[in-house]
Amino acid sequence: MLLINGIACVLIQLGLFLILSKLPTPADALLLQLTFSKETFTHIAQTWGIEGTHIYLNHYYLDMMYPIFYSLFLSGILKKFSSTSIIYLPFIACAFDLIENTCHILLLTSGNFSFSLIILAALCAWIKWIILLITLILVFLFWKKSPSPPY
Repeated sequence: MLLINGIACVLIQLGLFLILSKLPTPADALLLQLTFSKETFTHIAQTWGIEGTHIYLNHYYLDMMYPIFYSLFLSGILKKFSSTSIIYLPFIACAFDLIENTCHILLLTSGNFSFSLIILAALCAWIKWIILLITLILVFLFWKKSPSPPY
């Protein structure tokens, strides 16, 4: 199952890359996630226009599944090394990712760039990325400490 989830992660990530590369300014996709600024969020959405925003919204068909697969994959790896509650870290990141995605969908489909919703989305994005970074560091440390690979 770990292999299947890993392959799904790679395929979904490739699909997301292909979709987001069609944006007028693809790098702004990450900035849109992380910004606490209503002005920056509005500027990106206006720069993309209706067509770019539509492309970005379409990426959510994959991006709503991606957190589920990466959490199963990373949790499966952590479970090979530890039986403690750290195996749940990826699922916490998943929850924040799904909340972030939902906020962005609401913001971009309503056209009302609510400052409080932008803040909530950005907080969720930053928390998600911090938890995922901690998870990846733990995987690396466990793997380095392990006498043999866990696969």
